[in-house]
Amino acid sequence: MIKNRYYGFCDLENLGRIERIDFTRYEKLYLFVGNNQEITDQEKLLLSLTDSYIINVDKGGKDALDKILILYTGLVHTAAEPEIIFEVISKDKGFDILRAFLEPLGRKYQRNGSHKYKIDLKTRLFLTLFSVDKSKRPKRLEGLKNFIRSTSIYKSAHDTLDIEFIMSMVALKCIIIEKDQTKDPHITYCDP
Repeated sequence: MIKNRYYGFCDLENLGRIERIDFTRYEKLYLFVGNNQEITDQEKLLLSLTDSYIINVDKGGKDALDKILILYTGLVHTAAEPEIIFEVISKDKGFDILRAFLEPLGRKYQRNGSHKYKIDLKTRLFLTLFSVDKSKRPKRLEGLKNFIRSTSIYKSAHDTLDIEFIMSMVALKCIIIEKDQTKDPHITYCDP
């Protein structure tokens, strides 16, 4: 069975919070941000979990963000492989006009208006870890493993989730593992 491939186009004005996005679902995520919104450093770090692009729409009148999102779907369509499914993340049914234009060109389109995707385990762990005050986060590798193992997320998951999570955070440069002179592993966290 071939796994579907998705590009997401998120109307953040409509969605409200980045945490509602299932980052594992999208190969690419285009996030459209209105002039009254700000992406925090922690949210930018969360966006690093996928190939994401932030498009700030701070000029224009009524529905400017919607128009720019529609423009981007056309631009991305010309470069994307035909099997990529375009998904708009918004409750705004006005975006469904895209179906009439994209599907005759061979592009599948859908809209996710529920925002009820199950957030994957690594994203949930990320949010749990980085919601803890920096001064109270585990400082040693073993402490980080124990922190992960003590969460309800880990208890309902597989045995290697802690190692997989740590390795993915290292690869994303969200955490750095260093050895001090006593050769004890330490964790240094970037500041979300």
